[in-house]
Amino acid sequence: AGSSPSSSVNNTNPLFVLDESMSARGSGSYNVRPILTYPPSSDANSDDYLTQYRQSVNGLTSPAGIAEFVPEPVAIVCGAEYYNLLPSKDAGGSSSVLVVDAGGTSTCVSIVGGEGGKEEVLYSATLPFGGDTFVDLLVSHLVDGFYGTTSTTTNNSNDDESSRTTHPS
Repeated sequence: AGSSPSSSVNNTNPLFVLDESMSARGSGSYNVRPILTYPPSSDANSDDYLTQYRQSVNGLTSPAGIAEFVPEPVAIVCGAEYYNLLPSKDAGGSSSVLVVDAGGTSTCVSIVGGEGGKEEVLYSATLPFGGDTFVDLLVSHLVDGFYGTTSTTTNNSNDDESSRTTHPS
């Protein structure tokens, strides 16, 4: 019934600790900070979600509250700008960027805009289809083209594999 120290969780020790060697010459600010992303939300509960997320993480860092929270689409734009994957903002075009995040079961479309490194999510919508849907449609199209039949894909709730039924056209 005993547990080893490595298998127990100690909530009093933070997971991310910054000490004085990481501070910028005693100024109280740090050169290293954890940056956490969160999904954009267009519903009224998004502020509640972010507040709960911050409270949960603050207990895991030392000093508490050192973590920065960035919406996922903003982090994507910052990464793309860092690797010069976007046209420069002074090229005469709009400074807004459309971000399409295709997940396994849903797709998030966001518009990110802002100036001077202060990007923010201007609009976001989640669509109820993702990569799994695209793969199913592609396989169905390839089967139709190869066999000259129509196919339907049904998910069997008893296992993880899909069963495929083909019907002659």
